[in-house]
Amino acid sequence: MVLWMVMSAALMAGPQTAAAPQAAGEPRAQAEQLARSGEYRAALERFQALAAANPDDLDARLWIARLHGWMGDDQRAVDVYLSILTANPAHVEALVGAGDALIRLGRGKEAAALLSRAETAAPDSAAVLTAQGRLHAAAGHPDLAVAYYERALTIDPAAAAAREELQALQRERAHRVELGYFFEHFNADTTDPQAGFGSVNIRVNEQFRLSGTVQHERKFSQSETRGGAGMEWRSGPSIRVRAGVLFGGDAQVLPKSDGYGGIDYQRGRATWSFDLRFAEFQDANVQIGGAGLALVLTRQTHAWVKYYRFATDYEADSSDVVQSWVLGVSGRPDPRWLLGVEYTHGPDHLEMLTVDELGPFDANTYSIFTDFLLTPMFSTDLRYDYQDRPEGARMHRATLRLVHRF
Repeated sequence: MVLWMVMSAALMAGPQTAAAPQAAGEPRAQAEQLARSGEYRAALERFQALAAANPDDLDARLWIARLHGWMGDDQRAVDVYLSILTANPAHVEALVGAGDALIRLGRGKEAAALLSRAETAAPDSAAVLTAQGRLHAAAGHPDLAVAYYERALTIDPAAAAAREELQALQRERAHRVELGYFFEHFNADTTDPQAGFGSVNIRVNEQFRLSGTVQHERKFSQSETRGGAGMEWRSGPSIRVRAGVLFGGDAQVLPKSDGYGGIDYQRGRATWSFDLRFAEFQDANVQIGGAGLALVLTRQTHAWVKYYRFATDYEADSSDVVQSWVLGVSGRPDPRWLLGVEYTHGPDHLEMLTVDELGPFDANTYSIFTDFLLTPMFSTDLRYDYQDRPEGARMHRATLRLVHRF
């Protein structure tokens, strides 16, 4: 009788003891599953509960920092990473995570200090070397960035982040040839316009690029061609200056001359832009001033807003002033595929502004666009615009652009 009771107690205790670790592991496994499936806020709440129950659970706190970064709150991510480093100053993942978040915040010196500590602690870590490549790319040292990425890939050829970022840096630095075509269709009795365009963009050095452009358009039974040149200069990693001019001879639909310039300033996740454009038409002159803000919402999602003021002066009439707005968002469902939408109130397609968009042009344009990276150095862009013009006019525009880098 006693033996039977002892055996029964042992059998009952066995399953309970085996089940206890599984029950304890369930909240963490569920939280990780939520994080990997994109349910960041729900995952964050689970990991915060785990960290509150056990403040020494550095893994839970590491997940909290990662999730803050993925959700776009880099300052909170840095704060959590630094709290981990207070408990364990040599925690390599926390050093790398904090360094990455500081890079996105534009605080390069602080990021460099932490990533230097990480490289000292783990000199052969592909993740550490990739983060160093990211730091030097953001600081405007592309040669050093390439060297770090290549070292990371030598250690771990399967390091996807190092490979993708290396290829992205190579695309950014490469010479480019662009060819494109667009076709427009109107509901009114208007000959369907179409145009072809091409450009060559050459990297002279890390700071300076030169470009040449040719455009040919058929519109209103008139064929016109114009061409010109442009330049781009980078003053450090944060400032980019752009300028150029196009000439159209005796053009009547396109501008006879078209000069443009602008400056971009990047700080952390934000890029501010300021633009000027002067277009001389047959019977009018247009001055365009604009400003914009582009934001990195998450690692794969961007949004932007732009404002333009169009002032048109006529030879034989009073002037017109038009306010224009652009709102857009884009994201990457896959590293090689970009998808976005955009709304424009007022004149659009400024790179090929035509005479029918002058004056009180109160149009609304709804756009969808996509970019496919077919090879690491070759991409194709597709765009569709639907435009609601004044007096019931409707326009559809389809654009194809091919970009080869070398």
